[in-house]
Amino acid sequence: MTMDDIRKQLMEAAAKGDVEAVLKLTAEADKLKKAEAKEKAEAAAKEAAELAGVRTELAEKIGAALKPVSAKLFYDKATQTDSTNAVLEGVKATGYYFEYSVEKGISFGLRHPTVRVAHSGGGSTGKSKAEFGMSLDEIFQKFATDEDKAKLEAAASNSAKWTVKVTVKKAAIAAGLLQPVK
Repeated sequence: MTMDDIRKQLMEAAAKGDVEAVLKLTAEADKLKKAEAKEKAEAAAKEAAELAGVRTELAEKIGAALKPVSAKLFYDKATQTDSTNAVLEGVKATGYYFEYSVEKGISFGLRHPTVRVAHSGGGSTGKSKAEFGMSLDEIFQKFATDEDKAKLEAAASNSAKWTVKVTVKKAAIAAGLLQPVK
């Protein structure tokens, strides 16, 4: 049975309101889709196995052809040697790549370490410091009661801790104890 056959029978069963037939045909369609996917995966695996040796040979040919080009490109006349490593180290590169794809053609570039930017964990930083001359932590330490400090200890998440600190800050502002520096 093909998927088209299943679709036709499914439409007929749905038009008749035959729920049992709809469920049976839906299960049959799922089986057919799984069988088709399995066939495709097996065919791709077989093809990959057949091409593995050929691909290795081709990669070795390309590598052999590119090695002299690399040596000429980075040849150091003073030492009469291939200075690939020295040139790459000079620009803090770890290597280079040459790539050809059927869709994009030739591409090449340098491999280099990725610089990761440190994040503070989100949210704006320094708002209290800019407005009141003290960080939120400093405000909390100065104006918190023992009860507030106990709430902070009991807070499970950073968000809950921030809420406790902001509550102390708002109370200090309302009491006139904390004034903006601007």
